[in-house]
Amino acid sequence: MDTMERIGLALLLTIGCSGNNIQLSSKQQLSKSERDIQFSSCLAQNSVMYGANWCTPCKRQKITLGDGWDYFKHKYVNCSGTEVEKKLCDDKDINYLPTWEIDEKFYEGYKTIERLSKLSGCEY
Repeated sequence: MDTMERIGLALLLTIGCSGNNIQLSSKQQLSKSERDIQFSSCLAQNSVMYGANWCTPCKRQKITLGDGWDYFKHKYVNCSGTEVEKKLCDDKDINYLPTWEIDEKFYEGYKTIERLSKLSGCEY
């Protein structure tokens, strides 16, 4: 197999074929920013993140959501914020930051996108 044949085969394996049309998979069509936004929008439907502005793992968690953070931040509870937020964290017995509440179950600590995807059912 010569170089051009290998390149052609690699392209077919990479993008796939559907009949006479070549189509990119949905993940390949979206930029990282678009995937972040789509994922975070889904995550916001069934999840809450409890954190604090001084919490380094919480800051890292926000960075992990990338451009999607703006679509999720309304579901963030700052346990060192307003009295209402502090009371909510106390009522939910949040003792570790960050803590994720996903489908009414609690998960402590920083989570990768892959782990959040598995826990939430949201595809990344």
